[in-house]
Amino acid sequence: MSCKKIGEYLIDKGVCDAQDVNTAIDLQLTLTEKGTYKPIGQILIEKNNLNAKNLKLNLLSQVKDMLNSVDLFSSLPLEVISKIASTAECIAFPKDEIIIHEGDQGDSFYQVVSGLIRIFHVSEDGVQITLNTLGPGESFGEMALLTGEPRSASVDIQEAGSLLRISKHAFDQLVSEIPGFSLMLSKILSDRLRTGTSNLLEASATQKAYQRFISQQDSRFEAKLNGTCKSIRQLKDKINQVAKNDEIVLILGEPGTEKGDVARLIHSISKKKNEPFLSVDIKSVNMGRSDDGHKHHDPIRLELAQECSLFGHVKDAFSFAPERRLGLFQVGDGGVIVIENIEHLAANIQTRLADFIEKGHFQALGSQNTIHSTIRIIATSCVDLAEHVQNNKFNQHLFNLFKENQTLIVPPLRKRKKDLGLIVKYLVKLYSTQAGKSIPDIDDDAYKDIMSYDWPGNTDELKAVIQRAVNLTSSNILISEDILIGISSQITGGIKFNLMKLEHIRRLFLSRFFPNTIQFITASFFALIIYLGFFGSQESGNNISLDLTWGIWEPLTILLCILAARIWCSACPVGALSSHISHNYGLKQKIPSFIRSHGDYFAAAGLGLIFLSEAFFNMTASPRATAVLILSIFAPAIILAFIYRRRIWCRFLCPLGKLLGFLSRCSPLELRANYNICNNDCTDHACYIGSDRHPGCPVFEAPFVLYNNQECILCGNCIKNCSHQSPVLSIRAPGQELWTFRKPDSIMILMASLIIGSQFFRGLEKTDYFHSYMGKLDPQWMIYSIFITLTCLLTFLLIKTAGNMIFKSVKTTSREKSNLMVYLLVPLIASFELGFQFERLVSLGGRSLVTLGNHFSFDWSFLMFSMGPGMIKFHQIAFVLTGLLYSRVVLVKLLNNQHYLPIKYLSRLEHWPVILLAVSYILIF
Repeated sequence: MSCKKIGEYLIDKGVCDAQDVNTAIDLQLTLTEKGTYKPIGQILIEKNNLNAKNLKLNLLSQVKDMLNSVDLFSSLPLEVISKIASTAECIAFPKDEIIIHEGDQGDSFYQVVSGLIRIFHVSEDGVQITLNTLGPGESFGEMALLTGEPRSASVDIQEAGSLLRISKHAFDQLVSEIPGFSLMLSKILSDRLRTGTSNLLEASATQKAYQRFISQQDSRFEAKLNGTCKSIRQLKDKINQVAKNDEIVLILGEPGTEKGDVARLIHSISKKKNEPFLSVDIKSVNMGRSDDGHKHHDPIRLELAQECSLFGHVKDAFSFAPERRLGLFQVGDGGVIVIENIEHLAANIQTRLADFIEKGHFQALGSQNTIHSTIRIIATSCVDLAEHVQNNKFNQHLFNLFKENQTLIVPPLRKRKKDLGLIVKYLVKLYSTQAGKSIPDIDDDAYKDIMSYDWPGNTDELKAVIQRAVNLTSSNILISEDILIGISSQITGGIKFNLMKLEHIRRLFLSRFFPNTIQFITASFFALIIYLGFFGSQESGNNISLDLTWGIWEPLTILLCILAARIWCSACPVGALSSHISHNYGLKQKIPSFIRSHGDYFAAAGLGLIFLSEAFFNMTASPRATAVLILSIFAPAIILAFIYRRRIWCRFLCPLGKLLGFLSRCSPLELRANYNICNNDCTDHACYIGSDRHPGCPVFEAPFVLYNNQECILCGNCIKNCSHQSPVLSIRAPGQELWTFRKPDSIMILMASLIIGSQFFRGLEKTDYFHSYMGKLDPQWMIYSIFITLTCLLTFLLIKTAGNMIFKSVKTTSREKSNLMVYLLVPLIASFELGFQFERLVSLGGRSLVTLGNHFSFDWSFLMFSMGPGMIKFHQIAFVLTGLLYSRVVLVKLLNNQHYLPIKYLSRLEHWPVILLAVSYILIF
């Protein structure tokens, strides 16, 4: 949008000559460089080249032309624009001044006359995220004129200049002087939103906030329900039925289902289709910032915000809301309003809403005047309102007003698997067109990934995944690697502290030496172990490679993953070597679908084989066997790196990686991303793809899909690559993800059965009782294999039985009950690993200095660190009891989350599986 400068007006009108204007411009530039900004008109007056009257007349002409170029006003009569222009004021601002804070009451409309302004959002961590920049001729703040909605973003001056300001106070005076003026504007805005013009796609952050509040219509999507399954056909019939009348409608459905599309479809085929279509998410409205400059979401302010959004308030109704605010029932008179998440409406507002539905009129807050409105109400909810009524959480009278034949239920995506193909093809075509790409289809493996997922976020989640895939892909067809499925842990609550606020932590992860330097050290460490394993002494007490491997590295790795998730994997030399080979010498082939689909099973089998080999070859006393084991892990990783992209071994097949990932769910450390920033503000997805300076995620993950610690190796690549600072490294309650997931992972029961079974095997194998019987049987490898297989199968049966008993009241499948059972056992499983490795740390690690002395023929026996069997047992029991207590905490939280009601006490039936496992662990020790 172009904007004619004031100097041009002055020259055209003959008020000033070009030389005077150019001289004033040069002086303005000089002053700006010194940190002072003066408008051209002011400089000309000071130089006696212009008088104030002529300046005012020409400024008025400029304002009229500018307003006439704004979509909001362009359709208005010239006399109305002239009146608006007479109320406007032009204000000069210096560079870097913040003129609007996020949450401020919306009290003005602005248009940029000169200079450059930035619209930005301040994250919870205090990071400024730029949303848009606006130059001369562009405007923001339309919503403030109609409803006074609080600002959704902050604004500062990037280049000194001037802004045209129309205050809401002055605008309200025009409304009172020109009957029907506000309604005329609301219809203009509604038409603009409904037609889905492209300018909304490029709108400023404030305009986007308006769109989100007043329409919630994403103009990139038409109101359409794709699908031919029975439930969708019935829903379409119901839509046609309710569209024939103007009665209130209730739309029910899980979060992410197409409730908004259903509402738009009703409106689009109703007799009100040419009237305003407004929407408000009632759980997220706010009254702006309080006096201390912060936004508050306490119940009283939320109730006031809800009441004012719907019914409006008069001028000076509150100290923090000095201007009049029109309610949506008045703004959208004659049209439709969608009240999203109506279950969050405050009790008093529920009563007021029921009264308005019955009577058709209301009073703005602080006013005695009655306002009539014929607006149609469509409400949406993600919960069972009938159950809320029974629990006194929703108004019985209001609920009764929603008639049964006017209630629509949108089915979740997992119950519409037959429609997935149709929906996906539609979305691929839609987003391909928007991205300027030609992607005709999606390959079979990618489609299988989509079909095998239950989509807890429903269609909203599917849209985000497909749009991201279209943006990511570099081919003419979507493949499995493009389909990044998952929901960020923003859905989880709890107290967290962002470690990236600490400057030394941030510098560490942004440093080019992390994790390269640590990888070099660990590579040297393993090179030494392999060398000593083959060429050093084969006597246990004379080869330090055993103490380094089994007495120091393994125990500390297990401890580290419980404290700091999978950060060891970022330093692992196997992964570092794989990345180097793949990047520089690899063929970079596509990952086979069978590895994606069955990699977890291969990794689990590998882990069982490691435990079996460790016992059969007595590796803790055999340097050569230890070296062979390490090489057997390096070899397949290197071979695969030559063939496939990135770290395919680390992501899908590494047995130790799967073990560490399982245990890291107990960790108080997590890396997650702001899902909203990633989906709405990010266009390059550099965290996954990589950038010119840093590679992307080495394990085919991205922070925007992380919801647990299983796959993230904390390499820091996403932190280095993300310009929006979306990835956040946080300290949380230990194991928080064990009760805050949306859907349990199916791999959990496999890993839990294997790990617990191997724990029994490893615990018993080191006892004399075990060897006195099993050691006499041949062939020993077969006996060991059968024994570990049996312990794993018995563990699987225990988990299945216990899951069905403990979670019998939870309405879900037997398989998911078993998965829930695994989550509550994870702390106890981790406690056994700590106890088992503690014994090795003391016995093998404690002698490492003595063994090192033996290498050089020194007697360093005085450096031996040891602990008696009783003291070791005491620590092991302490670990198990700690795990038992935390498992109980997880159990209570799981039951509360699944029942949505607080659990007052646990029965013996709900206690016994955890206690049984804890007692078994103690007996094994």
